[in-house]
Amino acid sequence: DKYQYEEVPEIDSEEEDEEDLKKLLAEIKKQQAPGPGIPKAQTLSYDPNKTAKSMVQSKPPVIDDFVRNFFIKHKLQKSLDAFQSEWYELKSSGKLKDEDVQLVSDVYSHNQLLDDQVKHLRSQVDKANTIAEKARNTWDKFRKERDFH
Repeated sequence: DKYQYEEVPEIDSEEEDEEDLKKLLAEIKKQQAPGPGIPKAQTLSYDPNKTAKSMVQSKPPVIDDFVRNFFIKHKLQKSLDAFQSEWYELKSSGKLKDEDVQLVSDVYSHNQLLDDQVKHLRSQVDKANTIAEKARNTWDKFRKERDFH
C-alpha cells in the first residue's frame, strides 16, 4: 500500500450541537430585546429538562361514521354493506340534507367509551377470578396433603 493513512480525530457532535443551540437562543433573545420605551415581550427559552406535552383533541364522529363503526364492532358485514350502498345513493342523489349529516352527540360517544371500558374491566375480572380459582385449588391440595400426613 503506497498510501499513508492518518488518524482522524473524533468529533463530538453533541457538544457542537449544544453550542450551536446556545448561540441560536442567544441570537433570538437579542432580536427580541425591546427597544427604549418598549415593554419587554415574552422571550423564548429552552430548558432541555422540560418536555412539551401535546394535547390531542378529538372531534365527535359524523353520524355515518358512528353507524359504520357500530356495524364493524358487532361484525354486521351485510348490514354495513347495505347501509353504505344506501347512504351513498341518498348522498349522491341529494336527498340527504346537511342537517341529516351531523355530528354524533357527545353523550353517545361517551356511552360508547364507557361501554368499551366496562367490557375491558369485565375481562380483567374474569382473568382475576380464574387466577384466584387456581390458587384456591392449589391451597386445597396443600391442605389435604397436610391433613393426610
